[in-house]
Amino acid sequence: MSMLITKFKNHRKALSPVVATLLLIVLAVAATAILWTWVSNMISGATGSEELMVEKAVLATSTKIKIQIRNIGTVTAEIAEVTVEKTDASCSWKGSKSVKAGEVVVIDVTSEGEFSRGDIITITVTTKNGNEFIAKLSLQ
Repeated sequence: MSMLITKFKNHRKALSPVVATLLLIVLAVAATAILWTWVSNMISGATGSEELMVEKAVLATSTKIKIQIRNIGTVTAEIAEVTVEKTDASCSWKGSKSVKAGEVVVIDVTSEGEFSRGDIITITVTTKNGNEFIAKLSLQ
């Protein structure tokens, strides 16, 4: 019986290095995950982001819609295209318009006269980087 107790004690000691090794592996993986998250946040914060918001759309004349766009991002954005759509009609503007962070620009989109005040429209603003910002609002 004394021999059995000795064997059992030896087994217990052998388990301790295995548990310690597993704990070290878990800690290393957790530390790596935390470090990766911190570094990726630092990188994305340093490069900034472009983010545009359509504030309003006004029917200036029967064929002209004025779209007011604000850059709420942290870098200058280059607007390449603005598309205005409703159920049965659409029109667009293509060009190049630079918008600094915090700045507001107004883009005139020419239509064929198929829009009227109160229409629910979808506006898609596309930047040169390929980002799209979509807003659905009522035409004023």
